[in-house]
Amino acid sequence: MKLITLSDLTNSIYKKLGVDAELARKYAAIVMDYFGYEERVIDNILDCEERRLFYELQKHDILCAESEELILYNGRAWRSHYWRINKNTIFEKDIDVGKEESEPISDEEDSPFTEAESIYKYISDDAWAILKKHHI
Repeated sequence: MKLITLSDLTNSIYKKLGVDAELARKYAAIVMDYFGYEERVIDNILDCEERRLFYELQKHDILCAESEELILYNGRAWRSHYWRINKNTIFEKDIDVGKEESEPISDEEDSPFTEAESIYKYISDDAWAILKKHHI
């Protein structure tokens, strides 16, 4: 399955929670800061406000909670709690929120490669020749 972008998550939050685009983008940025390219994060890194947001997103099936239990050497159980991002919900096409036509929220920084690609277009032909000469 493809990577989740900030725009994908913003659209999902916008449609599922029924919040305005600015708030949806803010929430999506918070979530993406934690997840990055990972599909799950450990719960104990969240503060109270972020955990509330994660529980709200769990109600709308954007995130889901899970736990793992390990047995330590001394025989005690150690339980870790995680949050998983639900790609199926984020990539749903028809999310009903009781609105007419929801305008998708777009973002020019949609691709994780956009910034890197934009750097290359500013490198001169002379610089490329030097890089090629030195096999860099």
